[in-house]
Amino acid sequence: MPSYIKIVHHSSHYKRTIFALISVLILSANLSGSDIIDNVYFDITEASEMVIHYTLRPEDYDEYYKVKALISADGGETWFSPKSIRGDIGQQKGAGPREITWDIFSDMDELEGEIQVKVTAKLHQSLFQTIFIPSKNARNKPARFSGYISYPIIDFPNPTYQQNIKHGILEPGFPLGIGVNVIKIPFKFEIDRFIIPFDAKEQFPIYNDMNWSNENEYIYISEASIEYSSISMSISYAIASDIIFFTPFLGLGIQSSSITIFGYCDNQFQYPDGSFECNENGQEKQSSSNKAATSDFFASADLLFNKGNWVIGLSYKYSLIRELRKWNQVQINFGRSLQIKRYGRIIF
Repeated sequence: MPSYIKIVHHSSHYKRTIFALISVLILSANLSGSDIIDNVYFDITEASEMVIHYTLRPEDYDEYYKVKALISADGGETWFSPKSIRGDIGQQKGAGPREITWDIFSDMDELEGEIQVKVTAKLHQSLFQTIFIPSKNARNKPARFSGYISYPIIDFPNPTYQQNIKHGILEPGFPLGIGVNVIKIPFKFEIDRFIIPFDAKEQFPIYNDMNWSNENEYIYISEASIEYSSISMSISYAIASDIIFFTPFLGLGIQSSSITIFGYCDNQFQYPDGSFECNENGQEKQSSSNKAATSDFFASADLLFNKGNWVIGLSYKYSLIRELRKWNQVQINFGRSLQIKRYGRIIF
């Protein structure tokens, strides 16, 4: 409710004369958040200072709020921020009654009109807090469970692999993956699995053990198809979790992967004991001699876009430890999320 006030300042021979006509003094408060500021009123002292009273009631007493006072002399049409103010202004922490004092005539010679005063309180965070510390609203969001399908694109810096890809010896097929995650800000736990097939355009030696560098231990040379499969687990931390529409994550994880070579029968080669075994399709029956496995830790960076219960994710992973088997991966996820309520209920 606006109040009509007329305060005139006249200065002559170091004397100050003040004429004031003050009606009922009621302060209009702008509440930021959930009733963070209330019990607001103001009065004018004999020294022609406006004293603004308010009570700060933050949800979290450890959070800082940036308090600002604005004045309007035209019933709220326009607002200005007084300069000659002191007291409980700027960064404020904790709860309780506060005062802001404005020296009116240090800023202007006359204050007249339908006066409104507006006090705002905005959550104040340092750059570090904004990036790494989620707000209470973000932390209070319920946990969500998501399932998705993925399109992974993996690359190996290994020179042999790069040459095989460049010259068309290896040709990637259509990759496909699935995964699930649980998000409770600021954390995300994820399990992911995918398979990428490769077609080999040249013959490959099929070996009898995992020492592939020894050419004398191969069983036969054959056209082959290669399958790269992987399963990973990771935990990530939300960065700037109050951003609307998407949430960035940084994380660490462990990935176990394998390469399987499927060779086909070639009548020119036999096993050392003279036997040779094929299935009906001419494909060698699978044995451990055609499979190599490895594992590595990785770092990840994710962007998660939310639209209702639909989720689109963009992920980048980079292996950390194994120098000879390094890899990096870009992955696109598309899925649906469910809200996990208390007592184990899941809400679509």
